[in-house]
Amino acid sequence: MLAAARTILIHEGWDSVTQLRVAEAAGVGRATVYRHWPDRTQLLHDVLAAQEMSLRFEPTGDVRSDLLTHLGRFSLALADEETSRVITALIDRSLWEDKFREVKEALVAEQAGFVRDLLSTAVDAGVVRADMDISRATAQLLGPITYRQLFSGQEVTPEFVAGVVDDVLSIS
Repeated sequence: MLAAARTILIHEGWDSVTQLRVAEAAGVGRATVYRHWPDRTQLLHDVLAAQEMSLRFEPTGDVRSDLLTHLGRFSLALADEETSRVITALIDRSLWEDKFREVKEALVAEQAGFVRDLLSTAVDAGVVRADMDISRATAQLLGPITYRQLFSGQEVTPEFVAGVVDDVLSIS
């Protein structure tokens, strides 16, 4: 049922995700959907919370290489049309409803947390400046990729990702 609801969200939009429409798409009775999700908001919450963007991997210790790997995976995930539609819907709803804000914050924390971990390890190893503002550097790494992919609609190439990483590391 969640897969059906996600497909409806992606192809038909936010307002089309109703218990009746999900029941039709999933081939189950409407009562079955209502039994699991009596509230449409909870149904939408569960669809968005199921958005998988776990891009973690075992770091090599080479901060540049690890950032290139992670940000390359991140840009590919954002380039996926279905993923970008779900994320865009989540961003929209998070402005209006606390339940969705929590889901968005968890997704952001997952991506930003891994970048912060990579940068913290690099600081501890003396590879980057000890006084690096890790929070700002994280935003400087994730921000351009997110902007380019979700807002400007431009392709995020490996060269673009490398430029972003090199810019941040050169000022660190």
